[in-house]
Amino acid sequence: MMDASDCYDIDIWGDNMQRCYDSACCGAGSENVIGSFYAVLGVSNVFHSAYCYKNCHNIFGSTGLIQKQYCILNKQYAKEEYEALLPKIIEHLKKTGEWGEFFPIQMSQFGYNETVAQDYFPLTEEEAKAKGYKWKSKDLREFKPSQYAIPDNLDDVPDTIINELLACSDCAKNYKIGEKELRFYRQKSIAIPRKCFNCRHSDRKKLRNPRRLYPRECSQCKAEILTTYSQSRPEKIYCENCYLKEIN
Repeated sequence: MMDASDCYDIDIWGDNMQRCYDSACCGAGSENVIGSFYAVLGVSNVFHSAYCYKNCHNIFGSTGLIQKQYCILNKQYAKEEYEALLPKIIEHLKKTGEWGEFFPIQMSQFGYNETVAQDYFPLTEEEAKAKGYKWKSKDLREFKPSQYAIPDNLDDVPDTIINELLACSDCAKNYKIGEKELRFYRQKSIAIPRKCFNCRHSDRKKLRNPRRLYPRECSQCKAEILTTYSQSRPEKIYCENCYLKEIN
């Protein structure tokens, strides 16, 4: 969050943003935005809406509006009509417990395991479904045996590999190599991957520390610090001051 004030439960990005709550991807002069997604560029009084930007004002339950005001469910109202209807809608939503809340998980078009939430707060399929989340099951159309053997030597890889259907060595899911991707591998002398993107991403995640802080002592000055390196890890852990002294 950059240069924002009086905001709560916001994910990205701020920039002269004021009095906004429970919203995502809002900023650049957003003011008084509640339960919305991508309300940006000088908007104000935008409630439970998405993709409303460029000086939208007094908008409720709408999507895809530009430079509009006094709209409810994308319908244009006169100022007096809007100001008479909105309090009634808010009163109803307070009774149902929906007022001020972000869009419910039931509206998500993606399975929990397709989102970055699974990276940071991993759940099993059973746990996700118990919470009411969708789950992306394996699609049999994505799993066909590959008839192509990837050469071990990058110099032996022909340009025609971009036309081949490959199969992941871990999960068997199909993937392809793009033309620009192949050019990148050749420029950097990187072997053609034998795993799909998801499995490669999973391998990278395993190299990252868990999102948890452990109490430890600085290996240099013994100051008490919090770190993502657990007590069982062998690495030397320094406090900020000792770290800066060491690298300088």
